[in-house]
Amino acid sequence: MYSWLLSVAGVVFMGVMLEIILPNGKTVPFIKQIFSLLTLFVIVSPIVDFIDKNVSLSSSEMVIDYNFIYQHNLQKVEAAQKQIEDNIELLGYGDVSIIVNGTIFEEELRYSSVYVDISNFSVLDDIKKNNLKSEIKLLINSVINVEEENIIFYG
Repeated sequence: MYSWLLSVAGVVFMGVMLEIILPNGKTVPFIKQIFSLLTLFVIVSPIVDFIDKNVSLSSSEMVIDYNFIYQHNLQKVEAAQKQIEDNIELLGYGDVSIIVNGTIFEEELRYSSVYVDISNFSVLDDIKKNNLKSEIKLLINSVINVEEENIIFYG
């Protein structure tokens, strides 16, 4: 950068000297045009050096921002969890907690399991309990894609 600034200062100095030394005549406009091209080349030379460097966008040189992937997938999991809990409340089951697990560290998010806490929910008999579980399973599968055996109830 320092050498480029010295080059620009040198060209400006030479331009001033050229203006003083050149006599008036027919060749002066041609000399000034050639000198202005030289000035332009000196000013633009850092851009040529930048382009000359081998700038490639090959996949081996790309860096994946895993923190961004983690944050993005975590937001998706939390949004799915909230949507499931809200839908369960709309069914009238207010005391049900949901925990959604997924592959949040990988580029493609896959939901692995869902834990459903029904310990605070008071169920009178097994028939109502099985009905509750089947309704919640249907609701979960309407929001996210997870296999039924990976929906785990406890409580």
